[in-house]
Amino acid sequence: MDKDREKAEGTHSQVREGDFRIWDISPEAALCGVKDFLEYAGYELQPEDYIGFLRPDFRARRQDKGKEFQVVGVLANGIEDAVLGCIRLMAMKAVLGDAADYALAMPMVNEYLMIEYFMEDRGRWYFAMKDHEIMMWLLKPDEEITWCILGSPRDRHFNNFFVLPDFSVEQYINAKLLPGILEEEEY
Repeated sequence: MDKDREKAEGTHSQVREGDFRIWDISPEAALCGVKDFLEYAGYELQPEDYIGFLRPDFRARRQDKGKEFQVVGVLANGIEDAVLGCIRLMAMKAVLGDAADYALAMPMVNEYLMIEYFMEDRGRWYFAMKDHEIMMWLLKPDEEITWCILGSPRDRHFNNFFVLPDFSVEQYINAKLLPGILEEEEY
């Protein structure tokens, strides 16, 4: 019971109240959480060497039955940094192509801010991330939670390590955006 109380108090201390809840997780803790998660899922961490002009914040690979799976990712401090993270990932994808999966990782985000981001300008960022197969991971490293809320890795085994692997925001965002887009196309 005491351990649960300590965990709850620790989580509460990371949440800042205001107009929206903000999870206050240091970049170091977020990066450590991502790397621990990748190793737990059976991935071997790789050096964060330059890929073209940029360096990823994390890089890992896994071999399975002669097939190699690779994950390249960057950290964002919050949803306001998501576009810059996508730009970095797209520059790396220009070099590696489909040889890797690409992940934008960030601390948990308030659901309203996340939905607003995805729905902005008729889903501009949402559809761009989907078209370019960029995954979005939300992190709570103190609770060992990594949730892939957009996209999925090519490595189906890896998908089983995410919390709620069968639930993403895609169904909700599609349901909100597509009727309006289809209606506009009819005219």
